Amino acid sequence: MPRRATGLLLLVAACATPPGPGGAPDQPRLVVPGARLFHEVDLDLPERGQETLLGALTFEGPDRLTLRAETPLGVRLFEVGYDGAKCWAEVAPPLEGRFPALGLAEDVRRIYLAGCPGDGPRAKCTQGDLRIEETRAGAPLRVVQRVLHDPGGRRTDIDYRDWRVTGGVLHPHEIEMRSGPYRVRILLTGLEGL
Repeated sequence: MPRRATGLLLLVAACATPPGPGGAPDQPRLVVPGARLFHEVDLDLPERGQETLLGALTFEGPDRLTLRAETPLGVRLFEVGYDGAKCWAEVAPPLEGRFPALGLAEDVRRIYLAGCPGDGPRAKCTQGDLRIEETRAGAPLRVVQRVLHDPGGRRTDIDYRDWRVTGGVLHPHEIEMRSGPYRVRILLTGLEGL
């Protein structure tokens, strides 16, 4: 599979389940506290066209994360995150007012932190005013699709693909998010901190 994809991909993960006895990678995990995931992100935004960014996603805790995005030459574009209570964003001057950074922070939070409890092949739940449907497959069961419905009628589909063990953790190496004309595709390129 090529490292650079055509279309939009966003890094998304699976259920926040701790590893099995002895840290064995027998349970899929989306959130890995203390770890940093490196990825290539292909964006397809109606107002900006297609772009490729490099990103580093850091999990400061089970409900805290920071995503830093750079150009392929290493220029910082933005940093977004979730502090356990609210989303925040810092955008480089060339993108101020032209990039939906807070919206992206919310999307990243939903990709990694908005999941349903339980361990069956299908689950439905509500978090705040967000309705969530999950489909799980594989052995062990892992999230393969998450559908989010917000109160405004917006539907967001997130696919979690190519589950592999890296650094002793089973997690998706490709995530794709689609919401109307907005598409993001995220490819994992590295992991550190385990």
